[in-house]
Amino acid sequence: PAGPSALRFPRGNCPVREEIPEAGREEMRVGRAEVLRDGDEGAVVWAYGSMVGVALEAAARLAARGVEIGVVDARFAKPLDETLLARHLRRYRHLLTLEDHQRAGGFGSAVLEAAARTPVEGRAAHLRVLGLPDRFVDHMTTREEQLASVGLDAPGVERTIAQLLGTVSVR
Repeated sequence: PAGPSALRFPRGNCPVREEIPEAGREEMRVGRAEVLRDGDEGAVVWAYGSMVGVALEAAARLAARGVEIGVVDARFAKPLDETLLARHLRRYRHLLTLEDHQRAGGFGSAVLEAAARTPVEGRAAHLRVLGLPDRFVDHMTTREEQLASVGLDAPGVERTIAQLLGTVSVR
C-alpha cells in the first residue's frame, strides 16, 4: 500500500534483578539525582534511564582494575539536579553523561547547558557526552549489539573512561 508505514522493533527487557535493591535506593524526588557510587576525583558518570545499569557495570569493571569512579542516576533530564551537578563539577576531573538517545539535544546537552550557567570556583570537570551519534545506526539483532557498535555498552564506556583517565589499558 502507498502511504506512511512503520516498523517497530522490540526494546530490551527490564532486568530481572536490579543492581541496587529498591530498599537501598533514595526516595524519588522531582529534580533530584541519586549518587549510586562514589569514586575518587577522577571521573563520574551521570547516567540516564536504562543506561544506569551500564554505568554501574562499567564502574565495577574499572574497580576490578583499581579505578574507582562515581555513578549518578540522574533520574530527571528536566528539572536537572543542578546543585549536585555544581558539586561534581568542582570535585571530579571528568564528568560524563550516558544516555541511549541522540547526543544532539538530549540529556547530555541539558547537562552541558546547566554546566555553562553554573558558576564553579576551583576546578571545573571536563565534560563528555556519551550517546548515540548523529547518524543512522545499523539495525542489528539486539539492542545490546547496537549499543556495543557505538561504544555504549559497559566495555565501551569502560574503555572511554580508561582512555580519559590514562590509568589503565583496556582491550
